[in-house]
Amino acid sequence: MEFMKKKVESLEDAHVQGKEFIRSKKEKFQLQKLDLEEKINMEKRKRHLQELDCKERIMMLDTTRMSKFQQHYWMACQKEIVEIQESRK
Repeated sequence: MEFMKKKVESLEDAHVQGKEFIRSKKEKFQLQKLDLEEKINMEKRKRHLQELDCKERIMMLDTTRMSKFQQHYWMACQKEIVEIQESRK
């Protein structure tokens, strides 16, 4: 009888340890997921700022010393930027 009692206690302890192990793994996974989401958001923000910087440079170009073909190209780019901005409003 004593042996069975110890066996049951041992199984209960193993069950509790298993639950704790699963809980800790779950917490670790959730932290990794949050870290990954944060990195993704930072990367999106970085790309957005790079895009804004590129657009600003295009919009500030002085085309007066460019050939007509270059002026046409850069003015088309500027027009596209403005149209995209207007469509977002």
